[in-house]
Formats: sequence, structure tokens, C-alpha cells
Amino acid sequence: MTLCLFFLFLFFSDLPLTNGTFRTRDETDGYAILKFVIGDLKASQGHHNFTIHFTDSEGNSLCEPQTKRVLVIPSWLTIFPPILTAVVAIIFRQVLMALLLGIWLCALLANGYNPLTGILRTLDTYFVGALALESHSEIIIFSFLLGGLIGAVQKSGGAVGLARLLSRYTKSHRSACVVCLVLCLMIFFDDYSCVLIAGNCLRTMMAGIGVSKEKFAFILQSLAPTVSSVIPISSWIGVEVGYVQSALSYSACSKCSTNNATCNPFVVALGTIPYRFFPLLMVWMTIVVCIVSRDFGPMLGAERAVLSLVLAHEPENSSSSSSSS
Repeated sequence: MTLCLFFLFLFFSDLPLTNGTFRTRDETDGYAILKFVIGDLKASQGHHNFTIHFTDSEGNSLCEPQTKRVLVIPSWLTIFPPILTAVVAIIFRQVLMALLLGIWLCALLANGYNPLTGILRTLDTYFVGALALESHSEIIIFSFLLGGLIGAVQKSGGAVGLARLLSRYTKSHRSACVVCLVLCLMIFFDDYSCVLIAGNCLRTMMAGIGVSKEKFAFILQSLAPTVSSVIPISSWIGVEVGYVQSALSYSACSKCSTNNATCNPFVVALGTIPYRFFPLLMVWMTIVVCIVSRDFGPMLGAERAVLSLVLAHEPENSSSSSSSS
């Protein structure tokens, strides 16, 4: 999807399209230089033939020229899919439907403005292509298994038992936020697990103690991804090491080409932790907000609204108890 939009933007840009070279790997895991020649292509709207000739450094042809008929659309149209996604998500509060419509609009633009073809390409190309990636499949399977485990825990009463156990330490608004903070820090190995486990176990308890949904969501979403991203034994470390290894493989550093220990992807990923200012500052900010119990912005308004409801129900509860006595 992103590559398709990138080509659409490139073809319509006013920059001249010229020949060039790119580096790739051969069968022996070594590097080879391939040259591409762009022909029969004009940077204007409409249909064009995009022909690629693959040759080696000596000018020998590596394969038959590949020709593709391409529809060039105005570059300003590519901004509409993310706009549509954001608008639908905000208005209807349906993230999956918003993402689906955004992908469909991209497929519509990339396939000659045909709505039916856009639907078909959304299903048989982009959905299938996303599921074919190993990293995407792992996330989907993990989410299904974790969701099933959380459902089994809820049906068996485990969530209620954990909530009752933690309720012993939630005597006030501040203590409830601290308990939520500690539980999120304990579930450091995966952000999805943190949100699902802590969210399902503490949701009723936090509402009963007078903590707004906005502040509860802030604590969860601020700690779950940030803590997991800086812990070297979390589910994030595999992806991070993969990114670093990909960057080092194309690096011109002499140390990296000699298998130096300092250029080990895992060591490099660990060395970046002190410089991850956003997650580290976000963790400290959440800790301060929970302990000091100072709110600001829209969260302050949400907390005041919940407090007013609690205060409004207190006279009713006291009057009902006195009448029953």
C-alpha cells in the first residue's frame, strides 16, 4: 500500500525520472550492483507504460524487460485515505471500519477509480499480503490466543479474584491509581497483555473508587507500550533488533563489516535505551501523575465530572441508609 502510493506520488512529481543503480544480494549472500533503466514513462496524468531493464555492471541483460501499464493520478489525491480513516474513526468510533475504508480508498485510487476492483484488491491483495507476512501473522495469532486466555480467566472468576485481592490496597483515589501503576509495571513483557489484563481486572474497581475512564485509559496506554519498549526481555526486543540489524547490514561502518562485538544488533539496541527520551519521560510523568494526583487539561475536567457524580450520590446513599435504620 505505502509502496503503491509512493510510486503514484513519484510518477506525478515534477522531478525528472532518470536511470540509476541499487545494491542487492546475490546467491552467496554477497552484494551485487543492479542498474535500472526507466523508459516509456512520462510524469503526467493518465496511463503510461513503465518498462524496467535489469542489467549487470557490464551491461549484460539479466532478464527480459518488464513492462507495466501504470495509471498516474494527481498526488493530492493520496491524502484522502488517511483523512477518511481519521474522520470515520472519530465520528463512528469504529477503528476497524475506518481502517478498512482507508485501505479500500487506496485500492480504488490505485486501480483506475473502480469501486468494485477496489473491494476485490482490498481482500485478495492487501488482506492476503498482510496475513502472509510472518510478523503480522504472529501478532494476529498472539492476539487471538491472549484474548481467549483473558476470556477464560474472566469466565472462571480469576479477574474478579484479582480485583478483590487488589481492592484491599485501594482505599482512596490515589491508592487506586498507584495499584494500577504497579500492575502495569509488573506486566512489562508485552503491551497487549498489559492492556488486556490490567484493563479487564481493574475496570470495575477503578470506576467504583471514582477514577475517570479517561485517567484509567491514560495510565494504561502510557505505561503499556513505553515500558515494554525499554525492557530487553519484552516482545518488542525482537522487532527492535530486527530494525537495527537491517540498518547495520547497509551501514558503511568498518567495525560492522568485521563482525565487531560493539556492532551486535542486540548490544546496539540496548545502547539506545538511555536515548529513548519519549518513553522514559512518559513513564516518569505517569508515575508522578499517579503519586501526586495532579491532573491537567481534559483529564482534569473528566476527573471533576466523576467527582461531582460521586458527591451527588453520597447524600442519596446516606439518606437511604438512615431511613432503613
